[in-house]
Amino acid sequence: MLNVNYICHLTFPIIHFVVPSGVEPELFASRVRRVANYTTGQFFPGRKITDEFLNFKVFRHKICFYYLKLNSFTIFYVILFQFKSFMKFQSIVILSLIFALNIFPQQYVYQGSIGNFRNASGFYLSSSGFLYVTDTGSDEVIKLDTLGNNLKDAGGYGWTESTFDFPSDVFATPLNVYVCDKNNNRIERFDKDLNYISQLFTRNNENSAERFGYPLSCATSNQGDLYILDSENKRVVKFNLFGQYVQDFGGFDAGAFSLTKPKKLAVSSSNNIYVLDDRRLLVFDQFGSGIEILNLDENFINLNILGNNFVINSLQNIYSAQFPSRQPELQKVALIGSPRNVFVSSLIAGSKLYVLVKNEIMIFKKI
Repeated sequence: MLNVNYICHLTFPIIHFVVPSGVEPELFASRVRRVANYTTGQFFPGRKITDEFLNFKVFRHKICFYYLKLNSFTIFYVILFQFKSFMKFQSIVILSLIFALNIFPQQYVYQGSIGNFRNASGFYLSSSGFLYVTDTGSDEVIKLDTLGNNLKDAGGYGWTESTFDFPSDVFATPLNVYVCDKNNNRIERFDKDLNYISQLFTRNNENSAERFGYPLSCATSNQGDLYILDSENKRVVKFNLFGQYVQDFGGFDAGAFSLTKPKKLAVSSSNNIYVLDDRRLLVFDQFGSGIEILNLDENFINLNILGNNFVINSLQNIYSAQFPSRQPELQKVALIGSPRNVFVSSLIAGSKLYVLVKNEIMIFKKI
């Protein structure tokens, strides 16, 4: 039986594996990596352990494995091996699957749920403390307070003012609410109490650069500019405070920053535009110049920026980051006591995490 001991330190974590007599250290190291790959795959599908992430040094009959790092996660494996012979395992027993300092740096405990929707598609929390939810099941936008009181709704199926045909997303400021009316190819603007104000529809405009179709997402900057994710032309279209066309970017002529399968956009307080595009996160400045491309290991479906909180989610997992940072350092969020559900969207405000699912909003508190 092989004795294993480990020492973990905040700044220089080391795991010591004592190599049994007669076993080549390099062979032993490769076996450890094999088990580490298997274990990692259970938590991070598709991830592989390479020399970049699992470093080790060989000393006579001891191997010191330095840190194993995956994104912002630091994982330590403590594994017990029992050998049948020099070349083969008799068994591999994982005594401690994961010994972690930083697997879930943010933990949130489930507090309850609010709302009653048919098929929620998006939501946002205004700085005034009101939640706005788009529901493609009822073709409505709903206003709630954070206690779950339904304050007002607007919409219903149609193509006239204040109606929707597949409201795909919503964005809110203290004064205005913007709804992406996808199949009507427009953005409808309401006041904070969901009274209709105006619409932005450019599909029939003479200038083709101004036209957008089937908008998936929209957001405003702190300067009042409106950014629309144009799924028909796979680009972002920018309008000023008066609804006048300014520019478009991320189109077919944007090179590496061309959008292929756009899903969602969000604007940071520094006026950078973050676009979730297939398995990439593209970052543009306020003038449409591409400044960063982040390749993602998971199939994320939504993202939100609220204040300094950046939140991105797949159907089952949520990650967050803090601004200011051009390239957010994503950290997985641990949901304690959470009912099993499929996530639609998520956002963080203060100590609360709000998670939108098909029929309700789940609320978590940071611990």
